[in-house]
Parts: sequence; C-alpha cells; structure tokens
Amino acid sequence: MKKRIFLFTLVIIFSTVYFIQPVLAADDVEYPAFIKFLRSILQKVDFTTGVTSEYETNIFLTEDAESSDFKNTLTQEVSLEIPEDPFYLKVDYLGNLSYYMGEGDHLHDHLASFLFAYRPYEDISVGISNNF
Repeated sequence: MKKRIFLFTLVIIFSTVYFIQPVLAADDVEYPAFIKFLRSILQKVDFTTGVTSEYETNIFLTEDAESSDFKNTLTQEVSLEIPEDPFYLKVDYLGNLSYYMGEGDHLHDHLASFLFAYRPYEDISVGISNNF
C-alpha cells in the first residue's frame, strides 16, 4: 500500500510541475526573485511520462511452466541538465510501475543517475558518474 501512495504522490508532483512549467516560461511578466530562480531551474528540467502495454508469453522466465499475461507499465522520468562550459552536470531519476493484469501483481523499480564532467580543453574530458 505504501508503494501505491508513493507512486501516486510522484504522479501528482510530476504532473503539477509538468503543467506549471509552461506557465512559468512566459517572458512578458515580471516575477519576484524566487520565482525567477525557480523558472531558471525549471527551464533546465525535462519531465517525461509514458505508458506502454505488452503481451509476454513467459512472465516467470521458466522453461517448463510458461505463463503468459498482459503487462502495463507507467514510466516517469525527470532529468536536470546543466551544460555550462567547461562543466557539464546531468541528474536523472526514472521510476517504473509494471502491472500484470492476470496475476494481479506489480513490479516497482527506480533508477537514479548522476554525471559531472569537466572539459578543460577540446580533446580532454574528466568525469564522475554513478547509478543508484
């Protein structure tokens, strides 16, 4: 139950920011300093939501007792990319929720990644990255 509440909260946050982002992008309005800062960050953030459906013939990956089912997957991704020469920063978060219709079971997984790079010269680059 906690996973469903967590996923629902993520959907609400991502959807709210996704729909507010174009409103804050309007240049003809004078905003307070905090809203200007928020706009500068949101213009570098990319939100993606996707839904896929597929039919799997062997959902348990067994050799003998194959079981087939339809799988629906909800994917949400948020990424921040700041390419300030000679530095480059990228932070990603991806969440998937897969639901098997016949089994009534679901899988929930996450992936977060971080990349920081420094490029002092055209042909030389040093970077640090990690996946969580």
